[in-house]
Amino acid sequence: MRGKEPDLTQLPSEYYDEQIRKGEQLVQSLRQQLAAATQELDWWKMGRQLFATKGSHDTGEDDDEYERVHEQLVPGSQLRESVPDLVVLQARGVRPTHRQAVLRVMLDAPAKREWRAVEIIAALREHDLMPDSDLWGDNIIRQSIRNLAARGELVRTGYGTYALAPGTQGVS
Repeated sequence: MRGKEPDLTQLPSEYYDEQIRKGEQLVQSLRQQLAAATQELDWWKMGRQLFATKGSHDTGEDDDEYERVHEQLVPGSQLRESVPDLVVLQARGVRPTHRQAVLRVMLDAPAKREWRAVEIIAALREHDLMPDSDLWGDNIIRQSIRNLAARGELVRTGYGTYALAPGTQGVS
């Protein structure tokens, strides 16, 4: 049997402050533990989805699950195979099409998920891939971006903002 409970009306405010401080520390510690456990769980799930060989785990997922998840985690990964590397094209003395140039600059910066049209144009300028027309160059690229979105290779995520479309095959 526990001793007599203290009369809460008779306790000094410092006692309440101390109990609140201890409670806040406990909650903070538990939140950190939960965040770490959640992060580790997500890491293991992602690893299984990316690296587990087909049939090596019994989750009921079909054989295309790896490709679907990989494409979600690395947008444009299937597209990467069909868009020539700019260094290879330039070494051959071949200028990429507007489609290839736009897609390649986006693919070469996988950490950047969304691009504004002006950012794509700036990246093309940086790589000397803008059309020769000073007057119409920006408009030509903007139209190429709209065409890529219409073909489903890019997704319009906002006004003047685009991202690689998940599952893009990049055929043509």
